[in-house]
Amino acid sequence: MRRQHQSTKDINDAELEVFFPLQYLDPSYFKLRDFAAVFARGAAFGIAINFPLIVLGLVTPDLMPVYLPCITATACILGIAFCAAAKGFQKAFTMGVSLRGIDAYLTYEDVKLPLAKAYELCLAATSQIHEARILRCIEGRLLCVRVKAQPERTIVIRLDGIGRGITRIAIDCVKHVSLPQALTIRSCWGPKFEQLVLRVDDGLNAELIEEVAALIRETPNWDHIYEGFKTLQGSRR
Repeated sequence: MRRQHQSTKDINDAELEVFFPLQYLDPSYFKLRDFAAVFARGAAFGIAINFPLIVLGLVTPDLMPVYLPCITATACILGIAFCAAAKGFQKAFTMGVSLRGIDAYLTYEDVKLPLAKAYELCLAATSQIHEARILRCIEGRLLCVRVKAQPERTIVIRLDGIGRGITRIAIDCVKHVSLPQALTIRSCWGPKFEQLVLRVDDGLNAELIEEVAALIRETPNWDHIYEGFKTLQGSRR
């Protein structure tokens, strides 16, 4: 794994947002206003598509009654389509949790190490991941790793000392999209559904989370001096 730091511009704000999977399983978390906002975005997109007809109708008012049903129908259809897609993301996430478990979206590991050593352990664990590079580090607190895939993934590891030399490590993973794509997704579906779009996948997010968690769970076999994972046959490095 390449250890150099990359530009933080490679990380979207949505990738760094703290994700709480359980609240996305709560039916009351998604309010009617969330879907109404999605409908409004779809309707606005439909109106934008028909902008030439609106201009023609304003220039030739006699034609506006002819264009208005088309404009209205397009706006309503796209509003409904956007809402259906949002509901589809919600159902797909619920199905993913039922198939893979809640840990497939956010995993916590408690280790008997102070923050500094736990952070080094996370660095060592992520160094074992194939085709990965570090994007951002906040010493003892945060570690962001990009994994090459289709699409690329971002693993976000957060550390929090919970007392008596114990550190809690939260491991999250999301699909990485470009800044224009991220802005488009948020503009179309809003921040709540954006988080689901980034997490509904074929299971690779879950595999990467479990891979990092499994390496961290090997703490008793981790050599703090040589920063290596030891097995009965020797070092895994």
